[in-house]
Amino acid sequence: MGRTLAPRNLPMQRRALQKREMILSVTAKLLGTVGQDDLTTIMIANKTGISVGTLYHYFPNKYSILYALAERWLKEIDRAMDDINNYTLDSTNLRDFTNFSIDRMFTVYTNQEGILPLVQLMSGVPELKSLDEEHDFKISAIISNIFKRLNIASDPVVLTRLATTWLEVTHAVLLIIITSKPKDKSSIISDLKHMIMSLLEKTKSNF
Repeated sequence: MGRTLAPRNLPMQRRALQKREMILSVTAKLLGTVGQDDLTTIMIANKTGISVGTLYHYFPNKYSILYALAERWLKEIDRAMDDINNYTLDSTNLRDFTNFSIDRMFTVYTNQEGILPLVQLMSGVPELKSLDEEHDFKISAIISNIFKRLNIASDPVVLTRLATTWLEVTHAVLLIIITSKPKDKSSIISDLKHMIMSLLEKTKSNF
């Protein structure tokens, strides 16, 4: 598509890093209020309190900011997966694992401002879609290995299918929770945990 998505060289000084994070945070908020189509670098610069020239020192265009924003969110998922992968899998039961893993992912989704338009962008912009698909593949492999360590299954085909289902169902339901009324959130997350538990227990019973 000819768009430059790579940001400028990542700044090393703390103040510059903080300003870069501020640009991303402001962009996330604007994405949730004005949407991607009406979002401009001028608007981002004004809300951040910097000049457009300073903004271009960090990012060459709007799409490079959105790409960096997507990368930042995926890195938060990576951190969550590290926590889940480091959970005491050898001595835990499926219920405790399910509660911990879903709660940890829920935190990632609720902490990301403008998550719904960001997710839409990641499925609609080819460059972001490619980034998202590569990340899903990596996360699916991690989850598959976790399920193997939990002795849920040993067949690679079954593990991959189970991991993909976990990833897709969790993602879809967490997005529903984000837009739900506060009084409904706990019930929906409980339903999600029940679905995941049923899936894992059913598979393990056939192992």
